[in-house]
Amino acid sequence: MGNISDSGNDGCHEARENVSTRVKPDCRFPRNIFAGDWSDFSFFDSDWMTQPDFVDHVKAFLDVDGAQCACLWNLDSEVPNEPRFFFVRQQTTSKEYRAPLRGKTPGYGWLDAMERIACASASSAWCMYCEPNNDISYGFSERALSPEWRDVFLAEYSVPSS
Repeated sequence: MGNISDSGNDGCHEARENVSTRVKPDCRFPRNIFAGDWSDFSFFDSDWMTQPDFVDHVKAFLDVDGAQCACLWNLDSEVPNEPRFFFVRQQTTSKEYRAPLRGKTPGYGWLDAMERIACASASSAWCMYCEPNNDISYGFSERALSPEWRDVFLAEYSVPSS
């Protein structure tokens, strides 16, 4: 189930650590926001990460990755220095991801205040970053650009949104 807790032994703590160490939270485009040696990227529509069915794509990447959990990090929290996380496991539904996107109260969801979001898996094989208001998203590591990863990415990316 997707939620804000990384309790348990399913790799969610590692996913949270990976997304926190792979992204430079004080950076924005046009700078490279990824920490470490990133030289190859794939670009995609910024709306992709802000749609509820994004969790289905993440689960497909987890299948290829072999990881059990991925972590989404809303880098623009309402409270300074207090990031917000959402964990995607195989049983996570798009309805569960819709909850933080919309918020408990109209006008207070991730879609209302989010300027930047990042996502990484427990295996650290890939990471994605998005600035929805700037219509820019990119990510994936060299390992994730292997033919197998590329095929899965293109298959998932080409699925029309509902």
